[in-house]
Amino acid sequence: MATQIIQIPTETATLSGTANTYAELVPTNYWPILPITIRRTDDLAALFKVKFILRVYKDSIADANLLATVKQRTNNFSTTTNQVAIFDVRNIINTQLQATYMDSANTDKEIHTLGENTTTKIFSKNDETVQTIVFKATWERSTTASGAAEELTGGTNEVQVIMYFTNATFKLFSVMGDDTNPLMDYNAQTNTDYLHSNAPSITDTRMMNLAVGGSSGLLSGLINYITKTQTFHTIAFQNKTTWGSDGDFLGLQYYEADGTLLATYTFPNDATRGGVALADADTDTEYFLFAGCGSANFENYDGQAHKNDAALATFDGQPSGATVRDYGYYRVYLCANQNGTSSIRSKYYYFIKEYDDVLNCQKQKIIRLGWINELGAWDYYNFNGGQTETVSTERQTYSTMLGSRALDRESTYSFDTWGAGTRTLTTRSKLKSQLQTQYIDEAEAQFLETLFNSTVVMQIQQAGVDTFSQSVVVTDKSFQRRTKGKDKLQIQYTFTIEYSNPINTNS
Repeated sequence: MATQIIQIPTETATLSGTANTYAELVPTNYWPILPITIRRTDDLAALFKVKFILRVYKDSIADANLLATVKQRTNNFSTTTNQVAIFDVRNIINTQLQATYMDSANTDKEIHTLGENTTTKIFSKNDETVQTIVFKATWERSTTASGAAEELTGGTNEVQVIMYFTNATFKLFSVMGDDTNPLMDYNAQTNTDYLHSNAPSITDTRMMNLAVGGSSGLLSGLINYITKTQTFHTIAFQNKTTWGSDGDFLGLQYYEADGTLLATYTFPNDATRGGVALADADTDTEYFLFAGCGSANFENYDGQAHKNDAALATFDGQPSGATVRDYGYYRVYLCANQNGTSSIRSKYYYFIKEYDDVLNCQKQKIIRLGWINELGAWDYYNFNGGQTETVSTERQTYSTMLGSRALDRESTYSFDTWGAGTRTLTTRSKLKSQLQTQYIDEAEAQFLETLFNSTVVMQIQQAGVDTFSQSVVVTDKSFQRRTKGKDKLQIQYTFTIEYSNPINTNS
């Protein structure tokens, strides 16, 4: 006879007592609900006012950490034993999770500009992107029909479980982890392996094959396009041993356009560089890390990494530097050791230098958007297919009589030519931009769906030495999925963003 938790988000279980920990990281928005199902195994027929009680805590069981207390009657009305109640905890947990906006080493600076914020730190911890949640289940009952219900705690009356959550989702009825959709090595059928040890980075960028260097071959990996030195970008990765992570180093390799390797560098994931070694991670903020890996992130990084040569003590791999300035592309990845070429622990993320030439030839302005993807991390995209800006203004007006009585003219009426009968009381102006992609392939088209569906979208603005982001909203209420088959091998998206904050006026 005991209180049990027989279902937790992701799987069925039979949990008793207070020493239960579910080791995996759980996405909160994949299932229609996040169920916690409580059962009492004894016969309840002779009892009255039976309710199960679920308390939800942040971090640990303490009064100050209590998020919610929920009571529910049993819902197995046909039996007197093994009665259950199902609690949906998704909304409670999601209130405790948020996107990471700021660099943990410099909270006045944005996460996108890692490496520039504090130039010795290329990594950052998360800010409530991952959260430990503790569930405590008890029950209450009365032994008489008129008596007050009494809560029973301790011993077999109580059960607890610790779980880890992040604000992430997957497409319903899908299986993740194959080469065509490498979000994660996650099996939606069995609810296991949210993150596999061989793919710990978190990005929605789809797997693409790209020909480079003429006949030199294909790059098979996660493809991003950048300017030579001015593009900010981050990737995120899990950093907890029980989640199968093993990314103590960030690897960086520069290549010429024909595929010739120019240089290899590694960045230790440690406190000196803003991160935390896997073995030392013991808090929620350390279980999920970000790494700056755009050309601008590396351009501003000042020397705390080490080249794959013990004789070279400083980092000389800025994209504009003499060693690699003629690169055609580079790739980043997670690895488990200092040499940076073995024990690879992630897929390869390729950054191809393209947009400098496009800008010079077409005189197009690049609009770079960053957004929170379905996995709770940041993804980015450069739009350079054209931009049209529109300013929309709302005015509140009032009317007065034109002119006035002139007291110095024996109370006669007069008016000036600049006078007005209708006047503007206030104005409110908003800026909208219509953006357009270049012609893209199906993988990129699928990738952009995550932008259209995201609740957090930023425009990454670079003005001189200052870089900042502005919140925007995608205003299109629908979009048509496009494929090469029905769109005659050419896919191009046009959509509109509206800047979240109005234009300042002197009204």
